[in-house]
Amino acid sequence: ETLTTGGPVAEVNNNKCVACLTCLRSCPFGAPQISSDLQSIGGISGAAYIESALCQGCGLCTASCPASAIELKHYTENQIGAKLDALFEKAYI
Repeated sequence: ETLTTGGPVAEVNNNKCVACLTCLRSCPFGAPQISSDLQSIGGISGAAYIESALCQGCGLCTASCPASAIELKHYTENQIGAKLDALFEKAYI
């Protein structure tokens, strides 16, 4: 009845998604889908969502999204920024 997946998976923020289909074109695994049940920015009918069971965590959709509406869980912009800050702090000590 349930399927558990592990590792990082992408997640769409519908408040930023414009349903441009770029994520669908970039994903080699077919994880992104467009659902007419979801609303994207500005109340547009239809927005992307990521099918977690298909997502391999490669980050291609995240990198290609022109609206920055997709983030890879556990690799958010804030987390990457903190890692870079820590890296450069150690490099100068």
